Amino acid sequence: MDTFGEITVNESYVGYGSNNQSCSSVPDNYMHLLRSPSDPELPVTGMIFGLTINAMWYWCSDQ
Repeated sequence: MDTFGEITVNESYVGYGSNNQSCSSVPDNYMHLLRSPSDPELPVTGMIFGLTINAMWYWCSDQ
């Protein structure tokens, strides 16, 4: 698990995002579940509220 951050990028497929960074590179905060609110991939507000709404929807529809 600790070596995941040290892997090399597959050169056969490298996509680039809007900020000209490789989409296949491992971010520095890959082990953090709660990230900053300004994180474009998984902000803390989206994780808390989004997962809560999804969990409630699943729980209510599974009854």
